[in-house]
Amino acid sequence: VQNAAGTKEFHKLNEDDIPKLDKITPEQCKVLREARAAKGITQNDLAKSMNINVSIIKDYEGGSVAKFNKTFYNNLLRRLGVKPT
Repeated sequence: VQNAAGTKEFHKLNEDDIPKLDKITPEQCKVLREARAAKGITQNDLAKSMNINVSIIKDYEGGSVAKFNKTFYNNLLRRLGVKPT
């Protein structure tokens, strides 16, 4: 921000000013892993049924997904016969 004197001033950001990124929770990872195991299918099988790379399933189940997408996560659960929460 430039002030009246023409110099720049910096304002400290509050925690509320910083957007929170959607991240997968450990509980969501567990739900996905357990739902897949209950169906008796492999990560590979699930990936093939969704027409995606198996690394995506591994990332979602392991909690290391770079860009968590809740809609996609819910689609995975539906594919496994679990009602999304």
